[in-house]
Amino acid sequence: MNSLTTYFRVTFAALVAAVGTTASAQTVPLRVVAVSGTPAPGLAAGTTFDSFDSPRLNERGDVAFWVRLAGPGIEDANDGSIWTDRAGSLAIVYREDDSAPFGADIRFAALPLPAFNDGGSLAFTAGLYDNSGPLLQEPWLGAFKEDALFNIFAVAREGSVLPGLTGNAASLPVFPFNNAGDIAFNVSEETAGVVVRGAAVYSTRGGLLNLTLLARSGTPATGTATGLETVFLTTPTQNEAGVVAYRAAALDPAVVVPDDIVLTLWRDAGTAELVAWTNPAAPPLGKTYFGDLSQTPRLSHDGRVTFWASRVGNLVAPENDGGLWRFAGGVNTLLVQEGDAAPGTGAMFKRIPRQFAHTAFGRIAFTASLRGAGITIDDNSGIWTNAFTGSLELLVREGDAVAGLVDVDFGILSDPYMNHAGQIAFTAHLRGAGVAPDATLGFFATDQTGRIHLIARMGDTIALNTPVNPERVVREITFTHDRGTGRSQFAADGRLIFSVVFVDWSSAIMEARVGCRADVNGDGVLDIFDFLGFQNYFVIGDPRGDFVPDARFDIFDFLAFQNEFVAGCP
Repeated sequence: MNSLTTYFRVTFAALVAAVGTTASAQTVPLRVVAVSGTPAPGLAAGTTFDSFDSPRLNERGDVAFWVRLAGPGIEDANDGSIWTDRAGSLAIVYREDDSAPFGADIRFAALPLPAFNDGGSLAFTAGLYDNSGPLLQEPWLGAFKEDALFNIFAVAREGSVLPGLTGNAASLPVFPFNNAGDIAFNVSEETAGVVVRGAAVYSTRGGLLNLTLLARSGTPATGTATGLETVFLTTPTQNEAGVVAYRAAALDPAVVVPDDIVLTLWRDAGTAELVAWTNPAAPPLGKTYFGDLSQTPRLSHDGRVTFWASRVGNLVAPENDGGLWRFAGGVNTLLVQEGDAAPGTGAMFKRIPRQFAHTAFGRIAFTASLRGAGITIDDNSGIWTNAFTGSLELLVREGDAVAGLVDVDFGILSDPYMNHAGQIAFTAHLRGAGVAPDATLGFFATDQTGRIHLIARMGDTIALNTPVNPERVVREITFTHDRGTGRSQFAADGRLIFSVVFVDWSSAIMEARVGCRADVNGDGVLDIFDFLGFQNYFVIGDPRGDFVPDARFDIFDFLAFQNEFVAGCP
């Protein structure tokens, strides 16, 4: 037993004696973050929130979201805005028609899909216009990010020349933003009116505004067939260390009308490394080649690449060609494929989807369909994950009963989402004798032990504490999550943020918290067994022992756990 563990075992025993046991919460509390029709803090009298989009939640509990404003003087040119409570209370930070960091005349025209990191910094791709120019202008785009002190900087702008390009940047996509403040993006290039799509991939991992060119079109696709050149690069993904993964198309420039476009997948931790490619040649007998790589890859904190692919060759057929793979140490390893036995069902996977959830530790979750004897349209799909035991297991299956509801079963299941600790959230259609016509969709999430909790449901009445219509009935629920891009809606402590639309077409941003992280074993009390459970997770490197969370296991995780234990469960 090391000295750190010994110290905290003694300290924790004293805390247990002093604090005693504390019951953990058995329900999912909801908090109202913002409601449409209510006053917009700090703006002119009569200005209200009209509608919401892109809610974000970082690991320290700050929220951010996009708002359309309404009221006197509000019009299309200035109704979009970004808000956050990172300074302690909800406040506007950016708004359409504000000056962008190019001078007073260059204004923001649109601010969609902001990213928000754990330090509270924002990043976004924004439309721009010149307030001193003509009424009608070309739509310009700029890529912007804040530093750790929330100062905003322009990283790139359409019409500018970026390092390694001879023409002008012509298009900037929505990009990932990590906790180190780095972004990575692809860009098109315009020369004499001719636009080359997906011309280059950049990263700012070399410094705040130091754009590093990682790849560009027209260069050899090293490691693939002789003569192939890269012709199109997609939007990349990145991890917290600035490792970047991206896909690209490649062609032989000597062939006037190519028969095949070769798809490639790359990893760049300082130099480009080929992960996989779709060899158009017929595989030799007994061998397979990748045949499709048409989904964005995912990166773990240590640089492993997880990706969906299909294969071709005499050993594969449509029943077993698709699957999830992991690249590490120069080798691709199959994680799961169509035709494999589906744990917990007695059936086989019929389809492994291109879309899957992934954590910084490489844990995965996905919704898949089933085939086999006895499978019907009422039970032919489910969600599988390796988040809780390290091995792939069934989380929930279509046709399962929904715990806590009478005569209500799970119907069609959405793609799942995972937080840093491996908790899973998903929406599901509901069916059964207990399902009313206006209550056919539910929003669910697991606690840290894998138990599924209902968070909200169509037809629920939510108390909003507003002067007008203080209780409203839910019509729609919207939730997405991608911590890897800075667009997180699901924190490691079980908090999540989501949007609802009510039957009167008003809307709100809501926050919930699923489970009590300090109740490690999920038995409803806080005691020495929770410390022992945490200690075990810490020792084996399980994500549930990373309480900070930063993909490192150190004394700060012990301190964070101790603080949450003393605070007790809500």
